[in-house]
Amino acid sequence: MLLEHAPRRKRGFYAGLNNVGPVFGFVLSSGLLLAVNAFLTRAEFYSWGWRVPFIASLLLLLIGLYVRSRVAESPVFESAAKVRTQSSRPDRAPAARLFAEYPRELLLVSGAVICHFATFYLFTVFSLSYGQRELGLSNTMVLLVVMLAICTHLVAVPFSAALSDRIGRRKAMLIGLGVIALSAFPFWFLFSTGSFFPMLLGSALLMTGYGLVYGPAPSFTGEAFGPSARFTGFAVATNIGGIIGGGTAPIVGAYLLGHYHSPYPIAAYIVATALISGICVALSRETKDADILHDR
Repeated sequence: MLLEHAPRRKRGFYAGLNNVGPVFGFVLSSGLLLAVNAFLTRAEFYSWGWRVPFIASLLLLLIGLYVRSRVAESPVFESAAKVRTQSSRPDRAPAARLFAEYPRELLLVSGAVICHFATFYLFTVFSLSYGQRELGLSNTMVLLVVMLAICTHLVAVPFSAALSDRIGRRKAMLIGLGVIALSAFPFWFLFSTGSFFPMLLGSALLMTGYGLVYGPAPSFTGEAFGPSARFTGFAVATNIGGIIGGGTAPIVGAYLLGHYHSPYPIAAYIVATALISGICVALSRETKDADILHDR
């Protein structure tokens, strides 16, 4: 919606603003979890208190439904719908069009998002367990580090999204992937100290790299597909990359830590995913100035 409503030369920035939203969602949910945990006993928290944040999220669901019901369809969507109704050619379902006309884009985009999904879930899921079980830290301390580090996205995401409008989606994505790869080993070294400020510094460095990828990712992904397959292509590619990168990352992290008894193989795994995603980005076409109004 943001991509197709945006001015042509600011599509990257407008689409990237969508990825600032999760910062507030993560901080709000984590903050509420910390608050509930602080006011309840351990027994009360495990009995019923953990449900409070989930019940409170129903309010956000209602707000989301209200907003979505009042947002007009984009001019691009309406134009594509009009063309389809006037065309004499049989109209195919978006999924059929996606796999028939955009197989290369689907494969490359899916691969391009593997790294930032793997990085995010290793950081937000696995590092919490690592901090508590391996370093003996409190859940509150580790969660506070994670919350503060994710706030770097408030700057990194809009910056890199706007940068992609100047230098292109591919270059902006590659810069972010490079920062992730370079920060993987320093992150685990600093995080493993168990001290608050070194942990926060390493986490902020890794999450800055993540934010630099996360900013141009929506425009990079959405512009890869024509309007009749854009939503489906975006959804399928994002979910494939999310399953491969994010869904398996905590499991891979636990295996590597258990096998090698060191976090550095996990850092090497992050670097490997950055390399895979970087190759996919490099093989993709630049879409900064692409026509997103028409299919092929």
